Amino acid sequence: MEAFTKETKTDDIGRKPPFWHENGDIILSVKDAQANGEEHQFKVHKLILSLQSIVFLDMVELGGIQENKCPIVHLPGDSVQGVRALLMVLYKVALYNEPDVITFESALELLKLSHKYQFNEVYGAVIRLLKESWPVNRKKYVTFKRAYPKDRSAKCIQLISVARLVGANELLPTAFFELANQDLEMKLRTKSSHIQAISDKDMIRILVGQRRLIGYCIDPSVQTLDWNNKPILRHKHAGHKIENGCGVDCNVDKYFNSWKDFRGEWALRGYLRSFDVNGALMGYLHLNNELEPALCTNCKTWLSSLVLLVADEIWSNIPKAFDLPEIDPREYEDSKEVHWPNAFY
Repeated sequence: MEAFTKETKTDDIGRKPPFWHENGDIILSVKDAQANGEEHQFKVHKLILSLQSIVFLDMVELGGIQENKCPIVHLPGDSVQGVRALLMVLYKVALYNEPDVITFESALELLKLSHKYQFNEVYGAVIRLLKESWPVNRKKYVTFKRAYPKDRSAKCIQLISVARLVGANELLPTAFFELANQDLEMKLRTKSSHIQAISDKDMIRILVGQRRLIGYCIDPSVQTLDWNNKPILRHKHAGHKIENGCGVDCNVDKYFNSWKDFRGEWALRGYLRSFDVNGALMGYLHLNNELEPALCTNCKTWLSSLVLLVADEIWSNIPKAFDLPEIDPREYEDSKEVHWPNAFY
């Protein structure tokens, strides 16, 4: 377990389970790109590999791995960290029983390896683990960021790179959204090291996406919002009949003017200034203030619902804003289970 979470010399762990089994019948050979190509060997069991991986199963059944011998199988292009992570999962079920032992870097290497060799169950488990920290559901994401507000731009960039490599499109929207919540143009001018790692195409996607998301806040498609027809707006909230209007002299104009000011500030900055659009706008309009005298209860409830509709619309349009592949709509559904056994922040 300790070997999995920090750098350890090969001599300390190389000849111990789960990385080396004296009764193993196959040796996996990996060259460490970070140590001048030093070779690392892992003696394991064909059965363990073939039960989880279609690729290794085919190799055994088709004779790619010799029987009655202990062949050496070279894994070119794979990382030592990734193989160690995989063996921890296969032999000690770390990913399922103790996910907190898995570092972010190990999770990414494990994702690449499980995709390459079709360890499908492992692949799905890593995706679920990463989605705990980059959830597609807006409420769950806001809850996570409130708990872990630290900037993790570098991790978002790494995640995007690996997610694209393995086709894990469900990991992209939240990572792009998080990068859009900062002044990337300024960071580019200051040559921030991790920002330089973004590909040119993705940087363009993010900069364009920032403007598009602000556009959704400025001119949302929520049908109730008609900036040029405030009387109709005033009549459409629940609890009031359209023909009778509000029935109270609520200063709705004040709030819509403030909303325009809010939109204008974000447009001027050129990027989303909060990971929680709903919370930011509610605070700006003082709709959380129970002592706010300008609105009746029904008007406040109605206007709050509009703010939430806009926040949800912005969130659901993230793939469109950044020109990302569409994902299963079920990914956006709320999950009642919220826990972070291994928060990547």
